[in-house]
Amino acid sequence: MKIVCLDLEGVLVPEIWINVAKR
Repeated sequence: MKIVCLDLEGVLVPEIWINVAKR
């Protein structure tokens, strides 16, 4: 997943994963 790669680089904001966890 491109999202995971970006997260590893620290590009994405942790808030995105918080929203995913709520799902």
